[in-house]
Amino acid sequence: YATVIFNQSGLLSSDTYNYPNPFNNYRNENTTIRYMLKNQTSEGEFFIIDASGKVIYSKKLASSELEPGTHKFVWEGVNDLGQKLSSGIYFGFIKLNSDISKRLKIVIHNKW
Repeated sequence: YATVIFNQSGLLSSDTYNYPNPFNNYRNENTTIRYMLKNQTSEGEFFIIDASGKVIYSKKLASSELEPGTHKFVWEGVNDLGQKLSSGIYFGFIKLNSDISKRLKIVIHNKW
């Protein structure tokens, strides 16, 4: 489970979002996380928690994703075991140098 305390370190631009949102992972859709770093950082992580606060997915950012500029990566709506998640609201966080800099509200809507 995660306790989230925000610390605006100034590394991350406010122009951070994901698209499409909502998305349907049962139709093999995914969402792209887009963020822009103002400065180089030494470590970073993206993680997702569910409504209960449990960390269900985490991704360590590669060194190329920690350089200044705009970056994108894809999340398929799965947990750390690769299992597709059910419909719901999830929260994505970008953590840079041990500071949580951004929260994204991500909606999975699995409707056929």
